[in-house]
Amino acid sequence: MGIDKTYFILKERFCWDGMYSDTVNYVTSCISCCQYKRKPPQKQAYGQTPIPTKPGDFISIDIVGPIRPNNYVLTVLDHFSKHAELFPISNIQAPTIARIII
Repeated sequence: MGIDKTYFILKERFCWDGMYSDTVNYVTSCISCCQYKRKPPQKQAYGQTPIPTKPGDFISIDIVGPIRPNNYVLTVLDHFSKHAELFPISNIQAPTIARIII
């Protein structure tokens, strides 16, 4: 039922000094309350990263910058060989990046 619901039900019929703190202590120490309390759903982890079997099988691409005005670095990492390539680029538009990757 929870602390607030329990408190408001008690408040309709009873009143004493420290009633809210007594309600908090009771509900938080109640064994059956703790056992059946709804817990927020846990966040799902991302799926497993695929394990590459050959070079070029799985790559990561990122853009770093701006380093100076209109200067960026495109990073490409091959997860199989752990080989990284860095490419200086002047903008982060798709055609510029596609020219380098393809």
